[in-house]
Amino acid sequence: MKIINDRNFEYTVDDTAIVIGYIGYEDSGSCTIPSEIDGKPVTSIGYGAFNGCKLSNIIIPDSVTSIGEYAFENCKNLKSINIPKNVTEIRAGTFENCTKLSDITIPDSITSIGDFAFLDCHSLTSITIPGSVKEIGESAFHTTGLTSITIPDSVEEIGGWAFFGCDDLESATISGSVKSIGELSFFGCNNLKNVTLSEGIESIAPHAFANTGLIDITIPSSVKSIGDLAFFGCSELKNVILSDGIEEIGDITFAHTKLSDVTIPDSVTKIGAGIFDGCDNITIHGCSKNSYAEIYAEENGIPFAEVNTN
Repeated sequence: MKIINDRNFEYTVDDTAIVIGYIGYEDSGSCTIPSEIDGKPVTSIGYGAFNGCKLSNIIIPDSVTSIGEYAFENCKNLKSINIPKNVTEIRAGTFENCTKLSDITIPDSITSIGDFAFLDCHSLTSITIPGSVKEIGESAFHTTGLTSITIPDSVEEIGGWAFFGCDDLESATISGSVKSIGELSFFGCNNLKNVTLSEGIESIAPHAFANTGLIDITIPSSVKSIGDLAFFGCSELKNVILSDGIEEIGDITFAHTKLSDVTIPDSVTKIGAGIFDGCDNITIHGCSKNSYAEIYAEENGIPFAEVNTN
């Protein structure tokens, strides 16, 4: 293996070439990574190779099949970049803190979006996640400028903090292939008013939608557990539909919302402490006498009304 420098890049070269550093002196503008160096194909961009560079546009050749972790971290002038069609992963921190990045397309070769991949990309207002992606990592889109997001039916896991603090996010659609919505996934998305949860989701982790702008939410029957504080502090939340099938509701789940009437289905067998703390004039409705919902209401001094199912 040998190291080669040209005007803009440093490479390691063996059977293929890996870009290991950007050594150009452009304060801004565009650069194109060559597809070949010293007669060898350029197939990879190494760990942190462009960290902190001042380029606004980077063109990556189709010969590249791998982009290393934190490859473009802190490229604060970067506005647009392409991901070649043969790359299969967006690894951890790849575009972290690229605060001006607004133009990027994720190809349908990508199967995972790593932890912190787009963290603090404040100018990223729109992104399409293709149907090839199976996993969205922790803090993947943390504090981006996204206004809406659709999670396709290929995704199986949304990591914790994935969309944490996305202040401009207004709507989210989550497919039923997602089995678990991670802890603090949408925490603090103040303008998030519309969320669609599809049948197939099995659990909502603690704090998942806490301190969001939700007005109403329907929890599908496939969901078995709702974690502690999952909807805590949703100050505009007025309507919650809990479908039959839910078994467990965690502590302080709906505390400090605007809920006044909630129907708890007979499938629920465990309710945590203080789930309606701060909800003035709350009434619990249940589908049958002596249900767990009624017992919980009586034990906590909350009015109970039986739902007429006839």
